[in-house]
Amino acid sequence: MPLLRSQKKDLAKQYIDNFNKSVNVIVLTFDKLPVNELNQIRMDIADTQGVLQVVKKRILLKALDGSFEGLTLDEANATVMLLYVHNEEDEHAPLKVIQKYIKKRTKAKVDYTIDYV
Repeated sequence: MPLLRSQKKDLAKQYIDNFNKSVNVIVLTFDKLPVNELNQIRMDIADTQGVLQVVKKRILLKALDGSFEGLTLDEANATVMLLYVHNEEDEHAPLKVIQKYIKKRTKAKVDYTIDYV
């Protein structure tokens, strides 16, 4: 069921609020990622004071309103997620978690992908 215009505006506001509260924000794409793997990644990132959120591409681009000129999600066929980093002491810890899963995917030759945008 499609989102209503008011729901889209609420999502856009939530994305911007999370951007403003975060020390760092990383844009990632993923494709064919199993739900249990995504949940495990979310839990691991939460342990490092980060938040992983799957977002709607079009709503994210409208919310950013051209703020990031290098951000091109139009050709991305995969699903987009944002990694919000709240840990000021070690802002690289959530990135290490993502890197661990990228290495795991490469070594195990599994079917899903996780990439930085």
